[in-house]
Amino acid sequence: MNEKDILAKTYFDTATVYRKQPTEDADNISKLTYQPVHSNVPCALSKKTLKATNQTETSNNIEYEAHLFLDPGVLIKPGDKIIITIAANNESRIMYAGEPLVYSSHQEVPLMRDERAW
Repeated sequence: MNEKDILAKTYFDTATVYRKQPTEDADNISKLTYQPVHSNVPCALSKKTLKATNQTETSNNIEYEAHLFLDPGVLIKPGDKIIITIAANNESRIMYAGEPLVYSSHQEVPLMRDERAW
């Protein structure tokens, strides 16, 4: 068993990767929309940096940086939208990919989530 196989045993979460692709609407007008390019990819989500909450009367900003660990053979591009399903609680997070660091055993993708809790 090599390092890649050992790391893959720690991937309990799953991800679906979406990338902007040209599509045509009903009026034959081209536009870019997110289309799925990878589904049910085993991965591990790790929070990198937590920021202080920014509470207002109407919402609470959710901002943190995270890293996604996954197989190096899965092509991830900066700007990809990644929906990650967390195995521990079966909840999903919508994240956006930064530039991946690809190694022979795994890749590490910086992610950003910037949403509000209502």
